[in-house]
Amino acid sequence: MITIIVLVISILLNAALGFATWNLMRKLEVTENFLDQSYIASRHAYQDMKAIDERGAFASDDEVGVIFNSLRNIIVDYAKFIGVEEAMDEPNEQ
Repeated sequence: MITIIVLVISILLNAALGFATWNLMRKLEVTENFLDQSYIASRHAYQDMKAIDERGAFASDDEVGVIFNSLRNIIVDYAKFIGVEEAMDEPNEQ
């Protein structure tokens, strides 16, 4: 009799733990996809900024150039945070 009670409790506990694991894995995948997509969007934004500034006039400007380099450094740090090892051009140190 006690064996049956322990078996039923074990089955219920295993089912609950299995569901919790499945649910957390699903949420983790959604979070990973969000991080990947946000990195891709920020990378495209940086590439678009560089394309707009073909001559380098803004990037070399004192005030605007700081913003360009700051955005680039944010994107690089974000890439390191999510584990992407993608090479970008070196920032202009000021």
